Amino acid sequence: MENLIEARKITKIYPDGTVALRNVDFSVRPGEVMGLLGENGAGKTTLTKILSGLLSPTMGTIFWKGKPTRFSSPREALLAGIGMVHQHFALVGPFSGLENIALGAEGGSLLSPVQTKRIRTKVEEIMRSTGLHAPLDVPVEDLPVGVQQRIEILKVLFREVELLILDEPTAVLTPQEVEELFVVLRNLAESGKSVIFITHKLKEVLAVADRITVLRRGELVGVRRARETTAEELAQLMVGREIGTVRRREARPLGPEVLRVRDLVVPGPRGELSVRGVSFSVHAGEILGIAGIQGNGQTELVEALVGLRPWKGHVELNGQSLAGLSPREISALGLAHIPEDRHGMGLFLD
Repeated sequence: MENLIEARKITKIYPDGTVALRNVDFSVRPGEVMGLLGENGAGKTTLTKILSGLLSPTMGTIFWKGKPTRFSSPREALLAGIGMVHQHFALVGPFSGLENIALGAEGGSLLSPVQTKRIRTKVEEIMRSTGLHAPLDVPVEDLPVGVQQRIEILKVLFREVELLILDEPTAVLTPQEVEELFVVLRNLAESGKSVIFITHKLKEVLAVADRITVLRRGELVGVRRARETTAEELAQLMVGREIGTVRRREARPLGPEVLRVRDLVVPGPRGELSVRGVSFSVHAGEILGIAGIQGNGQTELVEALVGLRPWKGHVELNGQSLAGLSPREISALGLAHIPEDRHGMGLFLD
């Protein structure tokens, strides 16, 4: 079968001398889900940025539908039929899902009612055919991260791409959302579209991919059919050695109570109650997991505890009430927060 896209002897050397890729061969066939596997820093994202026009290779050749090609920009690659959804989304928060999907596709900043109706009809048809559903009229900043990702994928599919590249797409998803995404990816493949699924999670790539390409330290170390390999073999290819048996940690006695939450009530972004009467405690030396499908109050719960949302109830840290304290004051007491949206809330990027 002829490859939809093929990379031959791709090398990428950055100006500081870092060799990100060295003589990498890579291919994807029509209607195939190709897993691209490797540890952090293995070169996965660099390779796909080259395929999607975001970076230029130092050496090597890209073939698109059998013809040698070098994309000068992501827009050029997108027009050719290659779209990439990055780990950190490129959405305009105050815009609705529909506005984000249409942004840049119509050649103007304002959409007429006729354009809006035509775009909505096309997007709804994509949602029906792929099973990828998302609210179109809600500002994306009010949507959970997993739903924002759906908007990003719809935005790319709206442009009728033939190759969809997903960079670590499950990093922000709950287990149920991961399963739903995999159904969407298989539907896309069955419709003839190709997918590159970038990950370092072995079980996930085995569950969804047809073939798996493994990179290690910028070099190609293997290509395997998913049905003919194992997680153990893939792990060994990723790290270059056998992986030892993981030992279960012994249970140990808990220390004193550090955080006490009683009857916590937290409103959601549109005034509805996201958290209703939740109570729990965390002790010294304890890891407490909070499980649930995204959109069921986990984000609002955590943001209330660190002072980012109003709340009612009783919250104490080491016996001191957190009522009325600012995020800075709560942080000074020793309660730290790593947000789910690292780029949007956790970092100053400029």
